[in-house]
Formats: sequence, C-alpha cells, structure tokens
Amino acid sequence: MSDSAAAPPVAQPPNRIRMIFVLGLLVALGPLTIDMYLPALPKIAEELNVSSSLAQLTLTGTLAGLAIGQLVIGPLSDSLGRRKPLFAGIVLHMLASLLCMFAPTVLVLGIARGLQGMGAAAGMVVAIAVVGDLYKDNAAATVMSRLMLVLGVAPVLAP
Repeated sequence: MSDSAAAPPVAQPPNRIRMIFVLGLLVALGPLTIDMYLPALPKIAEELNVSSSLAQLTLTGTLAGLAIGQLVIGPLSDSLGRRKPLFAGIVLHMLASLLCMFAPTVLVLGIARGLQGMGAAAGMVVAIAVVGDLYKDNAAATVMSRLMLVLGVAPVLAP
C-alpha cells in the first residue's frame, strides 16, 4: 500500500464534433424561435381577431427580446458562470412557449414572444462565450466559423 495520494483525474478536453453540435443547437435556437412561427402569422391574426400588421408585432417582440437578452445574459454569464444563465434561459424559453400556446390576446402573445427571445438569447450568447472559454486562436476561429454556418443555415431549415 502506498502512502501517496492518488492524483486527481485530469479533465479531458471536450470532443470538438460533439461540442460543435451542442453549441450549434444553442446558437440555432434564436433563428428557429423567429422562423418557426412565421408561416402561422396569418392564422394567428385570424384566431386572435387582429390585423396581420398587429400580429406581426409579435415578431418585433421576439427581436426585442433577443436584443435585450443578449445585453443582460452576456454579463450575467461572465459573472455567474455559463451554466446558470443558460439553464435559466432555456427554462424561460420553454415557459414562454407555453404562454404563447395559451395566449388569449395579441398583447400576451407579444410579451410571451419577447420572453422567448430573451430565453433564446441565452443559448446564443453562452454558446459563443463557451467557444472563447474552451478554444484559442485557430481552433476558436474554426469552431466559431462552424457556429456561424449553423446560424446561417438554421433559418433555411425552418418551415
């Protein structure tokens, strides 16, 4: 029996392909949040008995939520760590999605879409910050270019 303590296990660097896949899903949440419901806008206007221009304001709510969310969640992820703001954003996105589903008025839908945008911003901001945390120089540029590819392709894949 040895008196020396066992060395703690060394953390392995994350598998780059798996990491790009997960980060890509997070980055795609923003564009998909916008584009997944666009085909339903005429039906939303009909169901809520509002004009199409008023129904389209829900898109403005989403974009405002994305913008405000990035401004808020970015500094929070720097001070609190990446995990808590990311989980909070995903939960916010899910709860806002439920609120959207049961929204009785276009005002409630617009607010819920804004909250969805804020939740989606968490995925986008944290994913990009994680690239800077895990990779340096050329590796970071490679991973970031893959994420930007996902960001560009995600709207094309949406309905």
